[in-house]
Amino acid sequence: MAAPLPPPGSDAILMSIALETSNIQARFDARQQALKARFDAESQALQQELDHDNQALRFQLEELGYRETRITGDIPSDFRDDSSRTLDAVTVINVEPVAVPPQSTSDHSDADAGASFSDVLRDALRRLSNFPEYARFCAGNPGLELTLCQACLERSPRSETLLAPCGDRYCTGCMTTLFENAILDEAMYPPRCCGQTITLDSVRSIITSDLAVTFTKKAMEFDTTNRTYCSNSACSQFIPNERINDDVAVCDVCNQRTCSICKGSAHHDDCPEDETTQLTLQLGDTQQWQRCNDCRSLVERSAGCNHITCRCRAEFCYICAAPWRTCSCPQFGEPEVQAGATNNRRRIYQQPAQAGEHTNSNTSPAIAAQPIQPAPAISAGPTVSGSSAQTTAPTIPTHRAVRTQVGPAELMLPRHIALGEHARRNSRDSSDD
Repeated sequence: MAAPLPPPGSDAILMSIALETSNIQARFDARQQALKARFDAESQALQQELDHDNQALRFQLEELGYRETRITGDIPSDFRDDSSRTLDAVTVINVEPVAVPPQSTSDHSDADAGASFSDVLRDALRRLSNFPEYARFCAGNPGLELTLCQACLERSPRSETLLAPCGDRYCTGCMTTLFENAILDEAMYPPRCCGQTITLDSVRSIITSDLAVTFTKKAMEFDTTNRTYCSNSACSQFIPNERINDDVAVCDVCNQRTCSICKGSAHHDDCPEDETTQLTLQLGDTQQWQRCNDCRSLVERSAGCNHITCRCRAEFCYICAAPWRTCSCPQFGEPEVQAGATNNRRRIYQQPAQAGEHTNSNTSPAIAAQPIQPAPAISAGPTVSGSSAQTTAPTIPTHRAVRTQVGPAELMLPRHIALGEHARRNSRDSSDD
């Protein structure tokens, strides 16, 4: 992951920290030199006293007639010439060790060379915080005071932290980890602290652009209720709704076509698990509708001949659905379909008159329009046109009606039936003429 670029003015901040550290180092070196000089002087004086005592003892032994080579056994501890006595004597100075910050040199290690600006700044401030000058430095440089991260419990510059909606602060590393975990595990999506969601817009300033793009794509997947994944087992990529058209999803990675209904490979025909389509087809069989062989749209003919031209420009026979002029069906006439339409119209005409409506003896009461089949509305398919044919979309007839005069009674018929009656009446009038 690429390290973020240092903010503007970072060189001046590091220079100021380095100057403070250099001043502290100079004072420490002076104090160390003074203690070392005192330590060396006292150690030298003590060593001289020990040497003088040893020499005096030798003189006493020689006066007694003993030689050093004739002395056997262990030397008594009081007369042992051991450097440990010197070290024991030196400990009375009781100099407390002081942590010395390493001096900045031009020769950095490989680890320092690869450190980001945030790591260098955090390390420098932590070293500076051990000295009294830290408070004065933070007062003159707002935003550089060290703040505790509630996740890792490490102190980081306030400018390198983010305030969560609940009031807790996160360092850059912990906030990045929080969003990375939300990408890998849906149970941790969306990122939150104390039950409150942390939005992507609130952390864009401290996370990388690559992480923001990846999180956006994953959020689109997790926010989709009915998800579709590529049916190719070697791919299995999520396919967004924008790539789904007519229940067919196209994968951007491998171009595999997937059915968004059954989640398997795309079908050439209707999906058997599409309940709405199956109900529509059953209704079409009941109403004796036909389907276009090319675009598979349902077609209902209101009136006219059997030559149907679909919106997709395909031509077929309305009786057998075969391509036009490839069958022996007549161009006009359709006994079975006409019989079914006649029965539907007869059922409508025989509906009882609405109560409360009265007419004179020469007129019959108006009959309210009724749907051919009392079924739920289904989305309309493409309309079609035919030579001398009137067709409508495969939708359930509605109560939208027009008035027509058939015999002595004024009827309220559904629009598509009324249009058919107008066409037939005009045809009869023309033949009578």
